[in-house]
Amino acid sequence: MKAFINTLKIDFLIANRNFFFLIIIGVAFGYVLTVNFLVPKELGFQNGGKYFVDNTDIKKPTFYLKISGYSNLLINNEEELYERINSEKNSLGIVFDNNGGELVVQGYESDRMLNNMKASLYAFETSGMNVSENIQVEYLNDFNDKVPFNQKFIPMLMAFDILLISFMFIPVMVFQEKKEGSINAYKVTPAGSIHYMFSKIAVGIVLSAIFSYIFILFTMGANADYLKITFYTVISSIILSNIGLIIAQFYSSISEFVVPFFLVTLMFFLPAVKLFSPSFNFPGIELIPSYPLLIEMDKLVSGETTAFFDLNFWILILEAVVILIITFFLLKKRLLKNR
Repeated sequence: MKAFINTLKIDFLIANRNFFFLIIIGVAFGYVLTVNFLVPKELGFQNGGKYFVDNTDIKKPTFYLKISGYSNLLINNEEELYERINSEKNSLGIVFDNNGGELVVQGYESDRMLNNMKASLYAFETSGMNVSENIQVEYLNDFNDKVPFNQKFIPMLMAFDILLISFMFIPVMVFQEKKEGSINAYKVTPAGSIHYMFSKIAVGIVLSAIFSYIFILFTMGANADYLKITFYTVISSIILSNIGLIIAQFYSSISEFVVPFFLVTLMFFLPAVKLFSPSFNFPGIELIPSYPLLIEMDKLVSGETTAFFDLNFWILILEAVVILIITFFLLKKRLLKNR
């Protein structure tokens, strides 16, 4: 235990000497300012599709859409409309019937946007359709509190910084040790491979936790689910720190590490696309370590309550166990060989 504590002290001294703590605190508050002040809380409805179903007897909406060149926006029935809107996160639908009109929306639209859409339906009064008194709104998703647009960036920014901390900072420490020759010195100390591995992981966890708590506290407030945030921060940091340790063993400097860092970062950010485009999918996306973190943080931001021990929990636990075993044996075979 004493050997581990001594190794841990050295690693925290290295992290402090490289200003890792100051960098993390600065980035955390930079993200806080970005979310709270730079990104707007509401956006008008942009780029999303608007689709129509005409259930009227006289089909005047169909006529006006066709002569206006928008016949491609007509959907045959409400079932097809719901499928289309569910597959396109920024879209909405309008259903016309003999008694009026109905807006079919996602559930997170602003009141201003809904009022604008209602106003657009009033134009049909001139064609003899009396819809202004009978406009209904149907929400496909039940949001008790609509999530402000700026808070939708919280999961992505949080995942990005945990990736930056654990996957980049830990290898930087390893490269520095290689350059200074302290790796060879470490081999003659009482500490072993497991001490070395868990010491690096501990640094990653502490740095990630500092960022997460600052970022979440000043963007979501004190009522966020900090137990779940702590778990997903810790387990994600363990996985990413170990991936960084594994890859760092095959390179000698940060300049050589740039390409694998870019490729792994690109892979880890593929799940972020799914947050803004739910139809995006490919086999195995759920197994990418950043996927459970992004999805669970998105649920927390949306106010969605889910079981703590859900599928994402067990996926991360399994991945952490597997990656720990791989890292340990690689350390003994390569970086700390002859230890």
